[in-house]
Amino acid sequence: MGIKVATPRPGNLVEVEETDDTLIKKGSYGVIIGVKGECKGKVEVVFNFYTPYDDSEIVDASGGPSRIISVKRLKPTNKTVELTFWRFKDNYPAQDNATYFKRKVRVFKVNLQSISLDK
Repeated sequence: MGIKVATPRPGNLVEVEETDDTLIKKGSYGVIIGVKGECKGKVEVVFNFYTPYDDSEIVDASGGPSRIISVKRLKPTNKTVELTFWRFKDNYPAQDNATYFKRKVRVFKVNLQSISLDK
């Protein structure tokens, strides 16, 4: 049996090791908001995010900038973080009908500078 490698999932965090973007600080986190169907093997990561939305079918976040990053570029760590998410209470979308909850998520690392150098 081989070693099980963590797979990046929506809601997991990506910690920036190095950056090429003045809007994304070294050591900051981005949240994975989903796997793009047309971009197999890649995820979209939103940096400078606000509390992410998670209704168990979709994870989304406001903030920015965002990057499409190859899963191969994300390095797993042993680190987990308790992150706050929100969803509509009773799945009823309405103003002031949010409920907040915490969930432990995995942390991956990425070097954004090396991604830019490969272009």
